[in-house]
Amino acid sequence: MDCGYTVLRVRNELEQLGYLSLLPPEQLPKPERSEAMGLVTEGGFLKDGTYVDRRSGKCCVTAGSALWKKLLDMGIIPMSSETEVRLIAPLELAEQIVPLASKALAGGDKRGADTLGHWYAFFPLLCVMGGLDDDNAPEPERIKTLLRLLAVPEAFEVAEACREELDFDYEEEEMSFLAGWETPYNQWKE
Repeated sequence: MDCGYTVLRVRNELEQLGYLSLLPPEQLPKPERSEAMGLVTEGGFLKDGTYVDRRSGKCCVTAGSALWKKLLDMGIIPMSSETEVRLIAPLELAEQIVPLASKALAGGDKRGADTLGHWYAFFPLLCVMGGLDDDNAPEPERIKTLLRLLAVPEAFEVAEACREELDFDYEEEEMSFLAGWETPYNQWKE
């Protein structure tokens, strides 16, 4: 079982989003620096929850954490639009997570199927909760691309387990951009 610091599984993506900064312990302020230096060889967590990765010897500072805010104030992490914590629309989040899960499933990681199945099952609900409707509908190609990645048998097996908890019959007249969303699932059921 892999019980490592799971954030590092998608390190590059999280760094690109500005959520994760990997810093050498020497760049941390004094109290955290001393504590991090003591964890460099074996790895582990600082008292404030920051992870010290023994492989790279770097501290994994996540956006929004107390240390992250302190490092912003000190100018160690530069303030920019990339480092500001922002809300991400459901479709944008899906476009980041679903390809990673699809790639994981293709590589034999069955956890990818769980992620794909839940995104397939819950995406219409997330659209409703996120305020998407025909007045502010995303481009059809974005939805088609997402559906192509999600419409796999392994994902439908997971979505099937959610079927009783979810209403797959959303109002297509209000969200016509999702017309046909359930078609691949219904075809799989037959």
